[in-house]
Amino acid sequence: DLGSEATMYNEPYPSALTFSGVNGALWARLAERFPEASIPQACMSCTVEMRSQFDVSHAQGEQDAARLLRWIVRQGIIKGEPGRLPRLKVPATPMQGMDVGYCPKDGFLAYHLEPGAKVKKGQAVCDVIDPANPHGPKARTTIYAQTDGVLFAKRLNGSLAWPGLVLYRIAGEQRLAHRAGMSGLDD
Repeated sequence: DLGSEATMYNEPYPSALTFSGVNGALWARLAERFPEASIPQACMSCTVEMRSQFDVSHAQGEQDAARLLRWIVRQGIIKGEPGRLPRLKVPATPMQGMDVGYCPKDGFLAYHLEPGAKVKKGQAVCDVIDPANPHGPKARTTIYAQTDGVLFAKRLNGSLAWPGLVLYRIAGEQRLAHRAGMSGLDD
């Protein structure tokens, strides 16, 4: 319904506490602990990330609002006819399969890919360019994908970068060992 570039799911009881995980997992844990009580799943939760703060237009806003409303109708929260459920652009992937690219040094950013691009492990995603020596032998530091997947987010609100800054996110099908126990919102 949302037209998202990537759809990710988390473990039923994630070790990292997020709004979605805490809100939904509480009822599942109670039902598991007290099966004789027949405790229903009293709520559902999800997190929807909608672009960056600078990637906004009236047309996108209208389209996003219509998609969110259709999803709310489909959930039965309000009455209406949601229409046919559209297919996902790519299969849903585990949250622990998300590759988060971090910046290793100060510089300017130049991307090789746009959100929605299919990516292979080892493929160049972006470069960090040294402003003090933009033409020197170490002028560019290329940041490479750590998994196969879909690039679904990149830094869009500026070209300046610094150490530790999140540069991109890739939704990958395979769980990454270094992401175990992380929520995806750990940065």
